Amino acid sequence: KLTETYGPVFSLKQGSQLLVIIGRYNAAIDVMEKERAFLADRPRSVAGGEFFSGNMRILLVGNGDRLHRFR
Repeated sequence: KLTETYGPVFSLKQGSQLLVIIGRYNAAIDVMEKERAFLADRPRSVAGGEFFSGNMRILLVGNGDRLHRFR
């Protein structure tokens, strides 16, 4: 319903984090093809990834050398 009001691509703020919503399949494919390098990483989670797990939770590890060492 939000895409009917705001269009196929719109943004929301969750605290200080900006979320981009892509509500149409073709728009999502287009963005993923054009921005694949930027979208390949996970967002940093200080609470879940560093504080509670001692920085050892692989599900929250970003793309890079550290992830490759974990694998």
